[in-house]
Amino acid sequence: MSTRPKSAMAFHRTCRSRSTETTVSNALVTPRRLRLVQCPLLRWRGPLTGPTIQYLAPWANFYVIVGSSAAALVGVQFVVIALIANFRHLTTADSIRAFGTPTVVHLGEALVVSSILSAPWHSLLGASIALTLCGLGGLGYAGIAIHRARRQTAYKPVWDDWFWYAALPCSAYTALSAAAVLLRTATQPALFVIGGTSLGLLLIGIHNAWDSVTHVVLTGLPGDATK
Repeated sequence: MSTRPKSAMAFHRTCRSRSTETTVSNALVTPRRLRLVQCPLLRWRGPLTGPTIQYLAPWANFYVIVGSSAAALVGVQFVVIALIANFRHLTTADSIRAFGTPTVVHLGEALVVSSILSAPWHSLLGASIALTLCGLGGLGYAGIAIHRARRQTAYKPVWDDWFWYAALPCSAYTALSAAAVLLRTATQPALFVIGGTSLGLLLIGIHNAWDSVTHVVLTGLPGDATK
């Protein structure tokens, strides 16, 4: 008759039972079954989920700053329009479309770019397509704004107006489109170019908004008819 305590015998029986259950469960989970379970999950996650997070996560705070600033300045533009309304004899619809509306578009583009790169993309392909469309759309609108600036007669632009209202926006949208196309092949340099263009559009919007306000206010003063 065994002299081992009953508690020790119960402990050994429990260990043998658990070992048997583990062996059976391991036998049921074959490599083929494991692949069948994992494949749908991998397809849902996307092959570039990890690298995408690795590339975009360090830029999160930057785009929060740029996007929130652009959104706030779009709201400030309503104040600009309210100021211009008091000087209707100095402004026309054509001049507002040529110099006021593009400022809102540039700020809106900075906000959209920040939103795109803050979205939870599963791969860089979707972000690349969205940014390319933003760049091409902005470039097309910049061409329309240049045509409107040449057609309006309320104010004759000088060289610095063409620089801020035509050359810089076109350069920014061209760089954005090119960087968006190269986002998947040259990710790190493309991200820096996209970040620079979004910040550049924000600064262009700030300058042009201030330029419009000072022009209207100073031109409305008695005895001052120049910009």
